[in-house]
Amino acid sequence: MDSIASKASVSKRTLYKHFPSKRALLDEILLYLIGLSQQNIKLEYDSNLNLKDQWVDVVTQKVSSMLEPQHIKLGKIILSELLKNESCIGHEEFEKVLRSESSVLVFIKHAQEDHKISKFHDKYHVVDMLQQLINGIIFFPVLFGKKSEASSQDIEFIASCLCSHFSVETSPN
Repeated sequence: MDSIASKASVSKRTLYKHFPSKRALLDEILLYLIGLSQQNIKLEYDSNLNLKDQWVDVVTQKVSSMLEPQHIKLGKIILSELLKNESCIGHEEFEKVLRSESSVLVFIKHAQEDHKISKFHDKYHVVDMLQQLINGIIFFPVLFGKKSEASSQDIEFIASCLCSHFSVETSPN
């Protein structure tokens, strides 16, 4: 805390005024770093293009960002904090992360307006499922050394899952 306060040119007391604990400060730093990794994702929905091909682009961009060395390091930090049984990025913070996925959320909104993705599905739920698929199929296997990179088959599979589950044709009556 001394080092952080010094680098921020504030007193330790001021630092604790804004962050009641070291845990709160770490959580805020982690959320900030996660947000930075999402800034490189630039998506535009195009009603003239095939939805699956567009999902492939969404997944490719997210995976590219997530597999950058600094994001892998961040994943290891978060995992180590979770393994210590300490609270690390709770439900409320996770909701902030989901809501910060602005380009993906706008993509989903436009696809819903174009009647390609069902409006029955909440856009935050779609983003959450996208993230869970990427984490389970690509990110965690890379993080644990089971894979060295994402394959085109992995990306195609995730895009197919999203298309088949969230497209208008699959929405309940």
